[in-house]
Amino acid sequence: MYRLCGEEFVHRRLGDVELHFLAADVFEVGDELQLDLLWHATSADDCVMVGTNFHNQGDKYQYYSFAHTLSVAHLVHWLCKVELMGAQGANRSFDGGGGSRSGATWADASTASFSGFLSVTTCRVPRHVSEALLATGARSDGSIPSSLEVSLQTSGADGGRSSTSWRPEPLRLCPRPAPERRKRRLLSACAGTLHNAERVHSIAPHAVEDWINYHLIVGIEHFTIFDIDGTYEPYLRSFVERGLVTYHPRFPAKVSPKLGLLAAGLREPKEHRSMLMEPHALDVCVWENRQVSDWVVVVHSFEEYLHSPAMVAASGMFSMRTLLPLWGREVARTAVFEVFQEPMGGLKDPGARTMLSAWTHKRGLEIEGLQQKERIEAAHAHFQPFAWIIDPLNVLQTAVHFAQARAQEQAIVVMPRETLRVNHYVDLGSNTSRCRDELGGCEVPDNSITWAEEMVLSMRGPLVTSGTAAAPPTRALAAAGAAAAAATWPGYTKLSYGASGCAAGREIASEGECRRAIASLGLDPQPSWSGSDGSVPPLCSMREQDAGDGQHMHWNVLGEGEVGSGRDDLAPVCRAAAT
Repeated sequence: MYRLCGEEFVHRRLGDVELHFLAADVFEVGDELQLDLLWHATSADDCVMVGTNFHNQGDKYQYYSFAHTLSVAHLVHWLCKVELMGAQGANRSFDGGGGSRSGATWADASTASFSGFLSVTTCRVPRHVSEALLATGARSDGSIPSSLEVSLQTSGADGGRSSTSWRPEPLRLCPRPAPERRKRRLLSACAGTLHNAERVHSIAPHAVEDWINYHLIVGIEHFTIFDIDGTYEPYLRSFVERGLVTYHPRFPAKVSPKLGLLAAGLREPKEHRSMLMEPHALDVCVWENRQVSDWVVVVHSFEEYLHSPAMVAASGMFSMRTLLPLWGREVARTAVFEVFQEPMGGLKDPGARTMLSAWTHKRGLEIEGLQQKERIEAAHAHFQPFAWIIDPLNVLQTAVHFAQARAQEQAIVVMPRETLRVNHYVDLGSNTSRCRDELGGCEVPDNSITWAEEMVLSMRGPLVTSGTAAAPPTRALAAAGAAAAAATWPGYTKLSYGASGCAAGREIASEGECRRAIASLGLDPQPSWSGSDGSVPPLCSMREQDAGDGQHMHWNVLGEGEVGSGRDDLAPVCRAAAT
């Protein structure tokens, strides 16, 4: 399987637009290969385009705000070119006619957005490249599959029909070992926690641990968990060490610093748009599970628990390991299971040992006895899908509570609440009863989920304290960092082309300083590239000519243990020695 090279995401600056490539995948369709890219476009300024929904009525802080990709992203017509990288990193290009790199042609790509939050661009991998990759993958001699280079340009970049002219520096996709079919996970979970972990821990000290352990009991094998401020690290550490959790701290800031500030870095916590990047995190999780897990379920946060009342009534317990394969065979071509919530709340049991027994009353709203207008309103507000279980390869995109199947003939199955639902403990952390004040009350007794409480308690470890938990960013800290980055160094110097990097203590500290340093040398930093690539000098480098795909400035931030390397067409830019 193929993923973006580097640690996480790849960023491309194109004038006043930034493209953030969050995931990539190559997969078989019939007898050929297809390549998908998941990306988000933002403006290269301090503005963020967001959308809201009906939940925000009367809320001046607009808590339910999601970051939308720029509208122009839906209108561009991409062309793409997929090239095979040779053993020494040299490109071996194939197009539909088998051309060389110099003679390769561009092919039409297709771009779609189900949600408006992200875009998916799909390229057909040329047959010669497909055959080479499939042949390498079929060998048992230990051969390492080649990397891929994906070039994109809008049709306007060559005088075509698009009015937008974009041509980002090529993306590189690296091969990753894929599990054998029999060793794939059956079910993995995605979660984007939206609340500071310290607050959650003060309310319910074992909330995160119990939530993970319960879902391990019912058959989830792995979790991918995102947060907005890095505070969940100590509470997830033991699960990460055991390989049960993949953790993405400060996800919004990794996509773009301004998104990180808006999600978790403002002076007034009420102004935070905590949900800003939840849809994007969930889609990244789904793509990480492509070719790794047969099914993926969203359990948005620690106050939500999957539950099957019917299975518990029949056998005293339930397991997704047993049920999910059966459900998958009942309806041909199932790509999505839609799951509804059951709000749990009302009077809390003061002697409860876990969340499972803290609130044992559900809303239990039935619409049959309502008048037509009330029935329609109730159906709109309370009877929409809340969660999904999806086949990650056969779903194009998700949108928090919904998912879009890839092909028209694929099935979306609606799960009855008694068969599978999400117990949503809506009163956790609330000073008043949300279930009573917003949802009409939780008065129907239902303690069926408590079958698992003793097992959950037996799995608890020592109480975790915050310890080294990272403090969330604040506006003051962000401002201090920006001021430091804006400070002008006495001078800068450009090393020779091919040099591997700056001497210790002479490295440039930020992308902004890199841009200013290049300009101070009388050179043009635009167009620029930023990302993570081991074949590029670390941090700041540049070229003066429009070589390759035209980028001048390069800002290369590498992961721990990576050093980068010199390249003949790039010259490192460093701070000059003090005089």
